[in-house]
Amino acid sequence: MKSICQYLSTRIICGASLVLATGSLLLGLAIRHLDIREFDQDLETKARLLATLVVHDGILTEADFSADLLPEFNTSKNAEYFQFRFLDGATIRRSKNLKAQDLPFLSKSIKNPLLRNTHLPDGRSGRFIQLTFQPRAMDANQAFKKEKGVRNPDDSESALVVLGVARSREGLDALLLSVYAALVFMDILLISLIVLLVRHALRKAFRPVALLNAQIANLSPECLEARIDLPDTPDEIASVPSTLNEFMATLQAAFVREQRFASDAAHELRTPVAEFRAACEVGARWSDDPALVKRRFENLRTAAANMERMLNGLLDLSRLERGTDESHRADIRLAFLIDSCWARVSNNDGAAKGHLENRVAQSLVLHSDEAKLEMLLYNILDNAASYSPLEANVTCDGKQSEDGALEIIINNPAQGLRSEDIEHIFERFWRKDAARTAGTHAGLGLSIVKALADALAIRVTIELTPEHIFSVRLRFPAQMAK
Repeated sequence: MKSICQYLSTRIICGASLVLATGSLLLGLAIRHLDIREFDQDLETKARLLATLVVHDGILTEADFSADLLPEFNTSKNAEYFQFRFLDGATIRRSKNLKAQDLPFLSKSIKNPLLRNTHLPDGRSGRFIQLTFQPRAMDANQAFKKEKGVRNPDDSESALVVLGVARSREGLDALLLSVYAALVFMDILLISLIVLLVRHALRKAFRPVALLNAQIANLSPECLEARIDLPDTPDEIASVPSTLNEFMATLQAAFVREQRFASDAAHELRTPVAEFRAACEVGARWSDDPALVKRRFENLRTAAANMERMLNGLLDLSRLERGTDESHRADIRLAFLIDSCWARVSNNDGAAKGHLENRVAQSLVLHSDEAKLEMLLYNILDNAASYSPLEANVTCDGKQSEDGALEIIINNPAQGLRSEDIEHIFERFWRKDAARTAGTHAGLGLSIVKALADALAIRVTIELTPEHIFSVRLRFPAQMAK
């Protein structure tokens, strides 16, 4: 598995090393160029100084050299060399330490001096300059030493003098070598420091990632309430802990929802299962009593219907909480939909025979999901019809607020409901009957109402008036009302 830290460390160190090596190389070349140029300038200055010693009178040319003034040309230790020649190669004078050897004689060059590396007569590495010049004329009061003068060649061009000067470059090479060694040493030192700094910086920078990995590794299905907590989170991964925590919260809610579904279903199914078993026992023991068997089968049919209703409610809640139902919005005539839902409620077996007073305007139109809104209204009206006294009136009013929002209020008389019961109204399987045995309801209707309201962005509130009127208030956003 690739490591980002190792990848960055390798790339940064290699990149920095390459930059340092390139910079050191360029710096070394620049220093070498400057040192050689300075060395050559000194060599050229000395050559031009020697050139001033050469005079001619038109017939003879003499190099008036004094070893006392320039002893380096007359010694064998750290010796330097010179040689004066005509263009035809004839020697005018050479340094004594050169003996019978000759310095290199390069091609003609009148304009510019010629410089090159060479091997000195004593075997050392050296630097050589060749200078072509016109010797100065002898002064009128100056006399030649005939034994030192050399006759000029016949042609005038050959009267030019070629001076070659050579000196050791060992000192220059030693200086350049020390510069190169210092640059290499500095590169090694800087690269070592870069390695330490980069690794320390990356280790510190990736410490939150290591902590994040450690905390993620500790997450498990047995500890869904655990959350990621990273102090001083870098901006680059700041969203990761919050995203993971949101995921864990969602996952925990899903587990809790599934556990509650299983627990509630098991709890609610105990009664119908017990009724099934009792019916089987009665049928097996008193099979010759048709009236008793028939009554038991009627009870089984009622229990099966209650079980089916309860399971359908649980499945509806599960789908709504998962958000898997697709939404198909359309224009809905609200008064007509309320009447349609009440007709279904009135046709239910065992429903209280109350009356609906629908005061919602026939012209009122909503833009929403008709199937979900019908299920919501049906459950509210079914709850109102089931828990109201016989022949009680259920009223439905509608009004529009100043901000354009629409409110629907459904009221019905409550049977023994108290104000402290309101906080439990939306809980699953909650019923006023603590034993959960009264009626055909499983206590899921208003839980489904709350889930549907959340899915449709409808605000639902419950009130219990002092006159014991149970009131459900639905507030539709302005964009739904037409």
